[in-house]
Amino acid sequence: MHSFPPNLLGDYLHYCSIKNSGEKVGTIDLKEIGWIYPSTLLPIVLYLKSRNLKDFFIKPKKKFVADYIDRVLNGNMVRGHSSFPMVTLPTDVKRSGSILQDIYSFCDEGKECGGTLAFKYIVGEITTNIYEHSSFSTALVMAQKYPTKGFMDICFVDNGITIAGSFKKVGMLFEDYEAIDAAIRGTSSKMNLERGYGLITNINMLAQGYGGSVLIVSGCGAYFYHGNPKGYKLRESTKFDGTLVSMRVPYPSKEVNLYEYTG
Repeated sequence: MHSFPPNLLGDYLHYCSIKNSGEKVGTIDLKEIGWIYPSTLLPIVLYLKSRNLKDFFIKPKKKFVADYIDRVLNGNMVRGHSSFPMVTLPTDVKRSGSILQDIYSFCDEGKECGGTLAFKYIVGEITTNIYEHSSFSTALVMAQKYPTKGFMDICFVDNGITIAGSFKKVGMLFEDYEAIDAAIRGTSSKMNLERGYGLITNINMLAQGYGGSVLIVSGCGAYFYHGNPKGYKLRESTKFDGTLVSMRVPYPSKEVNLYEYTG
């Protein structure tokens, strides 16, 4: 197996390596993995779902890893557990409220995740963007706490039209990496072209307030924020058919003042 840096970008590249190998042999082989993070696992699941291959993968040899994957994919949320199992967002936004509430409950209403206001703003804003812009047929979310490692991951993926595709619908043409940058700077793909600062507010809160990191991958574009932001124009082998937004924050996190970042 390839060695990847221990960060969200490395986790995503791990997914790309597994997917690309799987396309050559016709199956997703997880046999040799020692562990799997949300930014690797969730894109794999979306990939399999998009090809109607939900159960078409080789499970890890390590039983605790295989059991973890089974629990995440098929389990129900258990209060006090460190995993928020994978959930499929309903295509009707009116039915998404209960899922958001489950995420908030999993994180004790954000009390150990930057405070209630900041945490709910971040999760709510990401979810709103998926519904308003992606035109998805499948969208997934999961979260995982790592108390002994001192961080928590939350990952969202969708198979929608990408950020560039959302801009294209209103006549604004960008390369994938340019579209992510435009969205971050506040350019909106809504028909009234109002400014949209939710994404940059999230990024600033996560990177500066939490001291965490953020990864956005959409089509052939990616932005990774950990200290200094870096943008990437991806090759076909690392392209994502849709949009991935993943965040890693210290756990527990000190309270973050939402209003310092919303202006």
